[in-house]
Amino acid sequence: MPPKKKEKLTCDVGTDPPDPFNFDPLDLDGLTLWNDFKAIAAETREALDKLKQQNTTGAPKVIKDNVIKKLESALRMMLWYTATLDKTRTLSNRLQSIHRDLHEIKAATKEIPPTKTAWAQIAATNTATAKPVTSEAEATARANRRAAQEKIRKEREPYEVTLTTTHGETKEKLVNLHPVEITKRCQDAIDNTESETEVTERPKLNGINGITNGIRLQCKCPEQAKALRTMDWNTAFEGLKVHKPQYGIVVHGVSTADLAHMFENEDVMTATIKEWEAANSGLTIAKITRLRRKPRVTANGEPLKTQSVVVHTEDPHAADKCIRFGFFIDSLHYKTARYAPQCFLIQCYKCFQYGHRATHCKHKEKCGNCGAGNHRTKECKSTEHTCCRCKGKHQAWSLECPDRVAEQARLGQLRKDMSPFFTS
Repeated sequence: MPPKKKEKLTCDVGTDPPDPFNFDPLDLDGLTLWNDFKAIAAETREALDKLKQQNTTGAPKVIKDNVIKKLESALRMMLWYTATLDKTRTLSNRLQSIHRDLHEIKAATKEIPPTKTAWAQIAATNTATAKPVTSEAEATARANRRAAQEKIRKEREPYEVTLTTTHGETKEKLVNLHPVEITKRCQDAIDNTESETEVTERPKLNGINGITNGIRLQCKCPEQAKALRTMDWNTAFEGLKVHKPQYGIVVHGVSTADLAHMFENEDVMTATIKEWEAANSGLTIAKITRLRRKPRVTANGEPLKTQSVVVHTEDPHAADKCIRFGFFIDSLHYKTARYAPQCFLIQCYKCFQYGHRATHCKHKEKCGNCGAGNHRTKECKSTEHTCCRCKGKHQAWSLECPDRVAEQARLGQLRKDMSPFFTS
């Protein structure tokens, strides 16, 4: 027997709408539609499994195979629609919240009497609190400088060789030794390396610079850097090896049931990697991570039924194949995209500059609340906000900060110019 239909609720102009978390015009609060579709999907799956167990030959087998394909297609649509209902409910709640705010604003503005103050007086009154005219231009200039620095870094990459290590003693040596000593040991390793072909001139290093968990060699030309990427650097420092770049594939809408305990249990992760490699031929997976460090939740605080993950591989061609044709998990096809963290808005909560995190920050700490440089943000007692970036009257992480707006514009242009693939 179908459930009793709820009483239809309306929101008139003169009535405040109900709390958005308790009212849903799409009637999804009780999760009735979600539970119904979930039950239908479960029954379809059961019927599909029983049908696959039937042993048939000849014409009946052809009919059975066609029916199985139809059922599998219908099941995928049901699962997709079930996931869509969660998103629809969240959107509905947001619309109700906006509706309520609009009513409150309208009611508040009715009480404000018309002003008779001249515009010249208003302008004179607000001169002291007006936003500096140059702040947006300066923020745009800083964003352009970051874009130029990124371009220079890309041009420098062919001349560099990145070496990393997980060896504790080697890490300590790379931190404590002078760059001259490190460069000399690396150059000795180059000069003493045996080559299968006769080499007239060995590559010569310009120097090095330190990075987290390793060093970066600076070479005289891209050809020498390419040759050094094939060397065994264990002779220079124990455990030191060439860093191989990884290419990420974002897999959208993966069921949390398929990811159960995967990120907490190493054995489950290893087994999952083998299963996913077998389901996606030609792909060797280096690691799997969450797209978001904190899983998203619904408006009620419950975890979503699906989440996006990033599959990392060292083969850019295999990554592009997955981006073009999708990713398969338990025979179910998932949409994919290129993982491009360089297009994400990242702000350091130590110095509040953009482009790096606090764990890698080498700048002086500033207060994001009042802009001072003599205490931390959590220790601030000031009631007035001053941005340490643009000196505006807001906190450093404000969405209205001209620096943030300029950085978002830069990243938006970067996303437009970027290819969806790694090799083209």
